[in-house]
Amino acid sequence: MKLIRRNTFETNSSSTHSITMCSESDFDKWKNGELYYCQEDGKFYDDAGRSKLIKEQIIHSKAKYNDGKYTYKDVTVDYKDLDKLYTEENLAEITEEEIATYMEEDFDYYELPITYGEWDEYFEYEKYEDSYTTPNGETVVAFGYYGNDY
Repeated sequence: MKLIRRNTFETNSSSTHSITMCSESDFDKWKNGELYYCQEDGKFYDDAGRSKLIKEQIIHSKAKYNDGKYTYKDVTVDYKDLDKLYTEENLAEITEEEIATYMEEDFDYYELPITYGEWDEYFEYEKYEDSYTTPNGETVVAFGYYGNDY
């Protein structure tokens, strides 16, 4: 192994590893279908939050990209200002049909919040779950997957 950056473990292996930590209550709600988990941002979402995030993804996919800028409905922004495209009016205009089509054609298990069952089915690696109770009595759950991707 070669040191590339201090305090960082790196290998040139083709293995993959994932670890997420959350409260036991959020984990239980996810397993029971009350929450969705988004791998990309590591957050849990309820139905309304998931719907909003999907609508934002749809708007992002519909925005025209040109010279480092995104344009949607005559509003042009830099990537860091994409939130300015996700107005209540723009979000409300996204139909259930558009959502269904997007989910069929463009669904990305990494970018959108998914159920525990979808997570368990999609990631074909070895999965694990473990919990730890802190000295203050809070239970934290660690979950993730690992394995080779070849």
